[in-house]
Amino acid sequence: EHQMRSDVVALFTLSTPHVAPVVGADLLTFRLYKALDAHTDSERAYLSIGGGYRDPLVRGELTSLDRKRYFRAASALTSSIPEVDMSVDHLAVLWCNEVAKPIAKEIMGVYMGRGAKLPLLEALQKKKVPRTGFAKKSAQSH
Repeated sequence: EHQMRSDVVALFTLSTPHVAPVVGADLLTFRLYKALDAHTDSERAYLSIGGGYRDPLVRGELTSLDRKRYFRAASALTSSIPEVDMSVDHLAVLWCNEVAKPIAKEIMGVYMGRGAKLPLLEALQKKKVPRTGFAKKSAQSH
C-alpha cells in the first residue's frame, strides 16, 4: 500500500464520488473503490463538498466521507456552507465565487501554516450530522 507523504496536511474534494463510482463501467473502477474502502487516515484533514441537487453528474450522497475511516473529515453540500447557502451544478462547484472564496480561505490557512486548525472543517464537524454524513444547514449566517 502506498502511503501519502507526511507533508500533506489536508485534502479538499469538490463533487467527488467517495462512496461509490457514479457509473460502474469497468473492473478497474471497482478495484479502485475496494482499495479506497480499506484505507484509513487519522493524520490529515479531509473536506468533501458536493454541489447538491443541482449536480446531476455526482449525486450528493456519493460525496460523503466515512468518518470512521477518515477521522478528521467533514462532508457537506454547498448549501450547508453559510457563505454559499445554495446548491450548485457540477461545473459551478469549482468556479462559483460564493463556493470558491470559503474554500480558498481554508486552503490558504493550510498553506500559511495553520494546518491543524481549519475553521470551515471544524465548523462543519461540530454540526449535527445525519446518517448520510452531510452537515445540516447552518441557522446562523456569517
